[in-house]
Amino acid sequence: MAAAGRINPCYEEWSGLLMELATEVAERCREHHVFEDHVLNEFTAVFSDNRPLFDDITVPSLVHNDLWDPNVLVSRGHDRELHIAALVDASNRMMQTGASKMACSS
Repeated sequence: MAAAGRINPCYEEWSGLLMELATEVAERCREHHVFEDHVLNEFTAVFSDNRPLFDDITVPSLVHNDLWDPNVLVSRGHDRELHIAALVDASNRMMQTGASKMACSS
């Protein structure tokens, strides 16, 4: 876990962050009638039912959130193989650590 026992400025455990994100996605889908309520309830239940599993995560990761072919730049190495040179369009990225720039909801 990050310094001071927090995974980012808002949450002490991963499950809190993931539950908030899942709830937000479900509410947006509900507002726009994207899925039926029972589907959205099942979606959020996956996060709720697996809270202990998510809280076992101790190593932070950088998550791109928009990773697809056009956002991956490659270069040919001396070995003539293609290697990832850069990831672009990281405007949707998140860093889940205590040093996160992610703002708390108020």
